[in-house]
Amino acid sequence: MVEGGIQNEGARSKVAVGSWYRTTNFDTEFSGRTYYDNPGIYLIGETGITDRWSGFLQLGNADKDRNQIGLYVGAGFVCSDLLMADDVFGIGLARAENSDEYVDSIAGAKGYEMSL
Repeated sequence: MVEGGIQNEGARSKVAVGSWYRTTNFDTEFSGRTYYDNPGIYLIGETGITDRWSGFLQLGNADKDRNQIGLYVGAGFVCSDLLMADDVFGIGLARAENSDEYVDSIAGAKGYEMSL
């Protein structure tokens, strides 16, 4: 696994990209097939919008025939000192998309899950 990025503390911002690569054999739970590797990649970003508000974005992608989740997207906002000093309020939305092969092999599985 490796991650690299740029951070600007003055602007309260960060952008990073990362990747992983599994080199050992494994069987998928949903197909029973054996694979010899498993790559994936992600991108994260955070930024200050005002003195009190910040935002973030997360993206991830993995091989859909080897993983239950092929695509992940998350985003949200955080506010500090909303009601009193040192409090933090955050709200985010996350969506994880199941691979078609996973949905086809698991009874009742949906194409995605979303959380607020």
